Amino acid sequence: MLVTERQSQQLRRIQHRLRRLNRAALARLRRMRFSPSDKQCRDVGQWLGIAATHMTSMLLFREQIIEAVVERKWVRIMYVDFVCSCPKDSQIAVPNQQQPEEEQPGLPEALECAPVWQEEIDQVVELARCIEQRALERGLSRGILSQTFFSGLHRFVKALLQQKRQLLEPIPESSNYELKLVQRRTVCKNCDPAIETA
Repeated sequence: MLVTERQSQQLRRIQHRLRRLNRAALARLRRMRFSPSDKQCRDVGQWLGIAATHMTSMLLFREQIIEAVVERKWVRIMYVDFVCSCPKDSQIAVPNQQQPEEEQPGLPEALECAPVWQEEIDQVVELARCIEQRALERGLSRGILSQTFFSGLHRFVKALLQQKRQLLEPIPESSNYELKLVQRRTVCKNCDPAIETA
């Protein structure tokens, strides 16, 4: 899989922004653990709703970059060397040491999923569920449920789960390539008299 430098930078920026959003949400939710006020619930709910929208758009952009990488056509060149079979030629059975073996392109660094990233997502989801349960119990006992808070929280958790699913999905290997065969022939001067006269 070949990723351009620009695509790699875009993917790294998206990863950085997503992780920063995850950490910001974790910090806001931690501050809500102990009897939050109605205003705090409303404010956090609004922030979570906006963060969910931002996260969803970044995940969509990441998905589009990956699709472009997978669909991009690339050329694989295979070199075939024909060497002279003359017994006087010293290069028979001597491998060409100057050509490095073709490296198999692996998963680019920008697309690798760090386990720490997944742990961050899991922490936020777990804390969000815990706070949701507490807010629900508190709201039911008082007869007041903050629609803004629950709506924002649900949207954010949904975006987090979408983020995790995208990280865990295997990235398909591109099969859109063209094979070019380049033939090279090496003939010694014993077999080709034209070389001696040249």
